[in-house]
Amino acid sequence: MSDVHVIRALLVLVALLLGALVGTVAGFLARLGGAPPAAAVRQAGVGFAATVTLTVVVGTALGCF
Repeated sequence: MSDVHVIRALLVLVALLLGALVGTVAGFLARLGGAPPAAAVRQAGVGFAATVTLTVVVGTALGCF
């Protein structure tokens, strides 16, 4: 595996970890706001998906991916 592939894999891992962090916080804040558990999980999923998508799009625009 070349160095470029390793760096890309690490950048994807960072995007996924950032998405997991944002999703967890979004779900927690939704639950604190009084949302039922299903709605909090939905908010967490939306936060995860949006963060990973935005991170990959910005990374692609900058030439990182």
